[in-house]
Amino acid sequence: MAPVVMLYTMGFRTAVDQVVLIFYVLSAVARLARFNVEAHQIQKDVQGNKLYHEGLATPHAALIVSTMVALSAIMAWVSEELLLKAVFLGSWGELHVAMALVFGIATMMLSKRLKVRITGLFFIPATNIALLAVAWSFSPLRLTG
Repeated sequence: MAPVVMLYTMGFRTAVDQVVLIFYVLSAVARLARFNVEAHQIQKDVQGNKLYHEGLATPHAALIVSTMVALSAIMAWVSEELLLKAVFLGSWGELHVAMALVFGIATMMLSKRLKVRITGLFFIPATNIALLAVAWSFSPLRLTG
């Protein structure tokens, strides 16, 4: 829910944006339900540990979306030209282009073909920390204030 609240408060409020945000929430709920139901069916190694997760884990999806929001705020990308760029202005289908990324992440949570190896679980948080550190070092906010 936190990534959806962050995106909504940033300005993603058109009808189509809200449909994508609702799809994200429903994908997270479906991913968690599937994980609880099918956890025992995942292949295990000789020691009984799971080899992979089916689909993108919900916490990792939330971390990716939260990092995107933080990066856009740190780098001052929240503007009509960049992050809040909308298409089909003034029509019922008006949406922000950035919602395509949110839709893609929600779809990755539902995917049965995407298999995230357990040994690679620290890759997503480590990448997010590195991205935030690099963004902060080049941030217009840091350089001016």
